[in-house]
Amino acid sequence: MRFLTLFFILLFSGCAVISQEAFVVANKPNVKSYFVEHQPNDKRGINELIKSRIKQQGFNIVNSRTDADIIVNYIDLWYWDFKNYLLNLRIIFRDSSDSFPIIVGNSVRSSLVRKDPDFMVNEVLTKMFEKQGK
Repeated sequence: MRFLTLFFILLFSGCAVISQEAFVVANKPNVKSYFVEHQPNDKRGINELIKSRIKQQGFNIVNSRTDADIIVNYIDLWYWDFKNYLLNLRIIFRDSSDSFPIIVGNSVRSSLVRKDPDFMVNEVLTKMFEKQGK
């Protein structure tokens, strides 16, 4: 019985991966406005989720790259396991003057611990704003 219990614990523990991280590359003080670039292949509205979360933080979302202090890029990787789910979400804040990365945030959630895209956007941006001290 103990062997069987141990077997199932070892079998299923490897299937659950959760990773959230944020790396500050450079510091840019006095950031007030963000422009979120929409990825052409994104049909799920990840850009709108990012905009909404940034607005909740009290920042302005602008409609032009030239009016923004920060350009926001994202990469969403979807996977199929009985249904599509967001496996990996990477968000990058870039300086609008030279496109240099300011901070990079990433969240990875495998099938057994998957969450909806809104949760993952909040997870990544919360970690990014914490690392920046905002």
